Amino acid sequence: CKQENSRSGNNHTNTPKRPQRSVVPARKRKCSGCQFRLIERCTWPQCNHSCPKLQNPVTGDEMDFIDLLKSFGLDMKSVANALGIDMQTLNNMEDNELLNLLTQQTN
Repeated sequence: CKQENSRSGNNHTNTPKRPQRSVVPARKRKCSGCQFRLIERCTWPQCNHSCPKLQNPVTGDEMDFIDLLKSFGLDMKSVANALGIDMQTLNNMEDNELLNLLTQQTN
């Protein structure tokens, strides 16, 4: 109830807006109205094209994005079906193409 909140001092209608936080200081951003920002660290592997490829901890070899998905036990045939492509196309895709397909948002 709004009256109970205002009596108990918990009315948040006059609370100032929380400032935005960013990993890039405001003075270093290229445009002040830009809603996108550079992510320097990410828990999702290879989210940034400047990040180095992952390495297989056993062999030390570099891993492609598709190899990473396979290592999670993902059924790649189901992935191909969900994306509407065949397995050959999926296996021949560049990492950035696959990442873009998997992260596309539908409206």
